[in-house]
Amino acid sequence: MKKAIQYLSIFLAATCYVGHSFGQAIAPNPAPKSDKPDYSNNQVFTAEDMYVETFHEYLIYNKTVGPRWIINRYDGVLECYNTDFQKLWSFTPTDTERLNNGRNQFYYQDGVLFTAYMTGYIYAINATDGSLFWESKIGLNTGELVLRGQSLVPYRDMLFLSSNNSNIYAISASDGQLQWNYKLVYPYNNLPNLVLNDTLYLQNAPYVYNFVAASGQPLYQRGFPRAMYGKPVTDGHLVIIPNESKTVYGLAPADLAPVWEFEIGEDEYNINKKIFTAGDKVYFATETDGSHSGVYCLVAADGQLQWKAAVEGDIEFIVQDGALIYGYTAENKLFTLTMDTGAVELSPLDYQPVSNLQIVNGDVYYYAKEGLVRFGRSDGGQQVVIPFDGKDADAAETRLDSQILLTTSSKNPA
Repeated sequence: MKKAIQYLSIFLAATCYVGHSFGQAIAPNPAPKSDKPDYSNNQVFTAEDMYVETFHEYLIYNKTVGPRWIINRYDGVLECYNTDFQKLWSFTPTDTERLNNGRNQFYYQDGVLFTAYMTGYIYAINATDGSLFWESKIGLNTGELVLRGQSLVPYRDMLFLSSNNSNIYAISASDGQLQWNYKLVYPYNNLPNLVLNDTLYLQNAPYVYNFVAASGQPLYQRGFPRAMYGKPVTDGHLVIIPNESKTVYGLAPADLAPVWEFEIGEDEYNINKKIFTAGDKVYFATETDGSHSGVYCLVAADGQLQWKAAVEGDIEFIVQDGALIYGYTAENKLFTLTMDTGAVELSPLDYQPVSNLQIVNGDVYYYAKEGLVRFGRSDGGQQVVIPFDGKDADAAETRLDSQILLTTSSKNPA
């Protein structure tokens, strides 16, 4: 459904947000000396938003590192196994008071693993032996929730992290040093960001921002009627982002002006991170207040619906593999859909997934509270190949908090 609505557009090319007004691009209370870029509106850090990095050794990418399983467990323990499921090493973060990865998305590249925890710790890890290249910490206090749902994907040697202390941090992937920061209006930053054509895009409650990625120069801040709690994706032309309710927007990258919008079904909600693009299409999945969730395929350029598939239950996760979409529901059902028509095939699972899905030679792997599970699509066999050996947790604590990756895969966890 398409409709015209009122939007608030605020040009920030030469301005910054101060309280509820806009002024020149200077910090509200600038320090006498600062190594931060002039674009930062928060140059005087407090204990809440202080950034501290520790160097251990020079980061070196190594393409000769053999295939291995990386598992970021919901209890905060990071493990590495060989392809025979024998443990090579494990890593436990510094802050053991609240062990949880906070649904932050680790990233693996040529023997280096970038990962973060919800208490503000960020690490660059040598995937050969689990040793540290560098580590950093956002905030001086322990136990506070700082990072949730962030992506650790490097872009031109930079990592971008939106925090629950309202700051966006850009840090060097090579040594962890802070490159720039900017304070947003709200602290509700629990989703990944997007970089397109050297521009950073992020959501912040009812706002969507864009910045020059290299310098942190703020460009636009656009307001919307509902909170934009959805993962931004792109087809290379538009920034496509769902809100917290029922609307998906296609935005012009330059000024975030809406090009199109699409409304999902009346009984559906919560697209969140269940969205991706492939070619000239955008695919996303919902949860439901009724009996069936929806999986949608739209034309990315104009938001026109190509097909919709109904899946019984609440969809928790989807991912593309070749010409298929794999996903699972909260009711222990694995499903596959064809990307051209949306034809659905359902399979019952013996274990409830709490992670992304990894497709290896036609078999489906996922993490459950019992451990790493293999589902054989050809024979339907299901087995725990790496048992979980930590403390048991209830379903609410484990829901979608784990990640897995076989490093020979062409894709990092979605």
